[in-house]
Amino acid sequence: MKELREDVQEAGKITGKARKEIEKTIGRKVADKNNYKNLTDKSTKKLGYK
Repeated sequence: MKELREDVQEAGKITGKARKEIEKTIGRKVADKNNYKNLTDKSTKKLGYK
């Protein structure tokens, strides 16, 4: 479990850096109070496993 926790934490750091880089490039937040509801809407189709 310790290795999995470390992997998850490292993945979080990597995705955080990527999000910040994207936001810097496009000049705005990726997720904000205006689009957050759309990102978490239950009716949004989710990718499934095959």
